[in-house]
Amino acid sequence: MGTGKLDTADAFDRIFALYGHQFGVLIGAALAIFVPIGILSAVVASSGSLVLALVLGVLSAIGQALYTGAVVEAVDDMRDGRRDFSVAELLRAALPFTFPLIVAGIFYGICVAVGLLLIIVPGLIFLTWFSLFAPAIVVERRRIFDSFTRSRELVHGNGWRVFGVIVVAFIIQAVVQNILNRIGINADSLAVRTVLAVAGGVITAPIMALAISVVYFQLRDLTAPVAPPPRI
Repeated sequence: MGTGKLDTADAFDRIFALYGHQFGVLIGAALAIFVPIGILSAVVASSGSLVLALVLGVLSAIGQALYTGAVVEAVDDMRDGRRDFSVAELLRAALPFTFPLIVAGIFYGICVAVGLLLIIVPGLIFLTWFSLFAPAIVVERRRIFDSFTRSRELVHGNGWRVFGVIVVAFIIQAVVQNILNRIGINADSLAVRTVLAVAGGVITAPIMALAISVVYFQLRDLTAPVAPPPRI
């Protein structure tokens, strides 16, 4: 296993470069997934229906997993300097990984939550160690629990750097969403509040997915490379 160090400055350069250069694709995929979810969220808020709330929870989990998979596919696709996939093709490519990403995401959340309850530090460790499970599943076709092992292998020796990238990406997301939410709170119309909430989600959706994808590929390039299986 290699001992190279993650260049966090270069990681953020790549994250923002990909966000800017592929804005149409990234936001297009986010719109396709999160606008319907946002509309359903507004319906749930106005109706208070428990059934619709459960449906919303399921669709949100599916949508987040599908979008994360699509962004990982997009970053993988653009590593040669050009984009070959359209929005529809990216979503189709990510679709087979939706279920394992949902299950892995739930397990990841449980590990982090339990760890945070154990004097906080273990949760932050799990947050960092297992953060790259999604690219391991999508790119390397790893099984759910094997993806956590693979993530831990890649992060080893770069824990603080990976943690820093994740925290900064999270802060950027939170700040943008908070600004739009504050604007929405002062709006009298449910429609306006819904639009602002959806806009915040769509604008920030690529950030964390890009962060984990870029970090994954940088760390994979620094360590002994594992050739992914050929695309079918």
